[in-house]
Amino acid sequence: MKSRMACGAFWRQPRDAGPVLAKRWPASLLVDTTAIEACVNSSILTSNHHSSRARNLILLIGDGMGQAHRFAGQLFAAGREGRLAMDRLPYSGQMGTMCVDPSSFVTDSAAAATAIATGVKTCNGCVAIDPMGQERATILELAKASGRSTGLISTCQITDATPAAFAAHVPMRAAQSEIARQYIERARVDVILGGGAVHWYPDGQPLPPQLCWDAPWVGAGKEGDLVARAGFNCKVGTDASYNEAKLRMEDLEQLVRGGSVSPPAANPDAKWDKIADRPPLMLRLETAQKEHLGPAMANAGAFRKSADAVLREAELIAAIGEVIGQEGFEFADDETYLGYAHQMRDAAREIVGAIKSNDYDTARAASGKLEKACNECHEGYRS
Repeated sequence: MKSRMACGAFWRQPRDAGPVLAKRWPASLLVDTTAIEACVNSSILTSNHHSSRARNLILLIGDGMGQAHRFAGQLFAAGREGRLAMDRLPYSGQMGTMCVDPSSFVTDSAAAATAIATGVKTCNGCVAIDPMGQERATILELAKASGRSTGLISTCQITDATPAAFAAHVPMRAAQSEIARQYIERARVDVILGGGAVHWYPDGQPLPPQLCWDAPWVGAGKEGDLVARAGFNCKVGTDASYNEAKLRMEDLEQLVRGGSVSPPAANPDAKWDKIADRPPLMLRLETAQKEHLGPAMANAGAFRKSADAVLREAELIAAIGEVIGQEGFEFADDETYLGYAHQMRDAAREIVGAIKSNDYDTARAASGKLEKACNECHEGYRS
């Protein structure tokens, strides 16, 4: 039976407690079993023994390592009466990581790492998702939310189940490209070091020579060029953008207090890629489609009832379609991608015209074009 043990800081999450994210996945195996608490066997860990606090935390995990492995290492390195470095630490604790499937006597890395990362036991194969298919917040995500920098380092594939359980949520551990995408676009992990480059490059694309030691390799990814996307994401969040955000926050506070603000002077030389980031634009586009256009196109009555909201959303979609094709944006030099962006823009403009002429059939047809362009673009250029 595979288990996990780490020395250092431990925490206890009561049953059914802890932060829960809203998104739900179909778990690979749903069982009527309550998530069991992650327990600590030493009461001294709850006391404030030292007055100073650690500034950083590094969690080291020996993948598949249990007590028997530790004792074997002790016999080899220090002898029967010797002690390993981890045995000389001031505190120690244990936690159970057995999967919740009552028919399984073997725990895989996904279930074990999920128990460590979230404090909730789950099914084999599930990564940071509980037995009911619900995402559970991880200690890395909590650290990130508190303003700390985070990182993942592995001697194997960085998208393998053990590191993945700290920064991704998938129902099956084999979805390594999706795990990689979540690292850079959801968890926003600051440092990522490890193997498995094939999952970061598009299927069939040759890998850079410096990543191929013995023979040429090609990508096996399903989420586009994640290396390029990660590099693009590094361009945002600069000191300049932080300072601008801080100024806008001060403006907002002034407005809340009942005052007024002077908008910054327009910069005719400003470029869109310096003003907006593509992933949030894609998220806003998805919201416009699913929450406004989709319901409004159900029938003529819904179309007429929500005409004003649909007009606003269609105009916004048309603007996004124009902006994301501007020079400097990711994929803006890809003709296929530009084609999708222009199809989306043109379809949104058709919807705007149909709303103004109260033409439901034309609006619905244009909405179908828009959805088709977005879906096809999503398959190859997901953000």
